[in-house]
Amino acid sequence: MSTTATTDHSKPPSSHGGGKRYRTFEDLEVYQIAREFRKAMSGVNRRLPSFEKFELGSQIRRAAVSLTNNIAEGHGRFHYLEQIKFCLNARGSLEELLSALRKNKVGAFTSY
Repeated sequence: MSTTATTDHSKPPSSHGGGKRYRTFEDLEVYQIAREFRKAMSGVNRRLPSFEKFELGSQIRRAAVSLTNNIAEGHGRFHYLEQIKFCLNARGSLEELLSALRKNKVGAFTSY
């Protein structure tokens, strides 16, 4: 007895922990959280004093975008070591961002 299933073969599913299938990087919970964090950092940028907007604002923007981009790019890699590399890059971008916020005493991040 054979069963047939319809499957979208346009992109092989990735399996990341627990056997759950993620078709796109946007399905990843970590990406969704990082995207919300990136949006929050946009809000921080808008509230920066004008003398901080260029340098600090640019650094915040680049690191926040790098965070989500590395998660997305890692999802697109098929070898687990490459996936890990991009997750570590994303973590590095997050640490860079937090360091900039702490150094410049931005909001709640000064107490970390």
